Amino acid sequence: MWAPVALCFGTAAPASLVLHGIHHSLTVVGVLAVLWLLAPASWVRRVRQAVGGPDHRAVTVWVTVAVTASVAAALVHALVVPGHLRPEAGAVLAPAFAVVAALQAGWAYAVARSTRSAATVPAALLVTGLALHGGALGIWLMSRTWGLPTAIYPGPVPAFGAPDLLAAVWQLLTVVAVAVLLHGTRRTTVPADATPVGTRVDRWTSWPPASRLVAVAAGGSLVALVTAGGLL
Repeated sequence: MWAPVALCFGTAAPASLVLHGIHHSLTVVGVLAVLWLLAPASWVRRVRQAVGGPDHRAVTVWVTVAVTASVAAALVHALVVPGHLRPEAGAVLAPAFAVVAALQAGWAYAVARSTRSAATVPAALLVTGLALHGGALGIWLMSRTWGLPTAIYPGPVPAFGAPDLLAAVWQLLTVVAVAVLLHGTRRTTVPADATPVGTRVDRWTSWPPASRLVAVAAGGSLVALVTAGGLL
């Protein structure tokens, strides 16, 4: 699955080192996200004050990042569905990827709609996103470490691949964004003067620069995945 990465480095060995490096980086970032979630609220407030900008702008950034990253993860899962329709892939993975893609896209849409109609993100919706993306990320790590039950995937432990690493990155970013939004409150409020998260394409130009950067990175990574990996 990571043949395109191997081609970039000339051999498969360097590509394997890169992929394992990304895997360990994801683990480190995940630990940092957990520490951030468990940190006292006063520490988080001091960090936000140190980097500058009011809290409401940070909320707007994290909401838009969560929506963008969730959509990117959903698209990756949707793109790999045809490749898992082969008999050797089992009968469960393709439908599972399709369901996860639909759930992640639906969650992103629900978050965007909630911020447009009420300028708030319900805590229950944030917790759902944390469970959805964190659960998918945990299952992926389990599949690459211990493997999946033979009833789900009859083959050996799958190797690290570009599509699943890319999906893991976007899911981890969603988990981090949701964890920040959930920290210290049961309901995150976006003030009336903050830019709402729109579901229309023309609204993305009103997002903060950091959010637009994430959106461009998501689109570019998906195009690179499709063109280099031959998924379509």
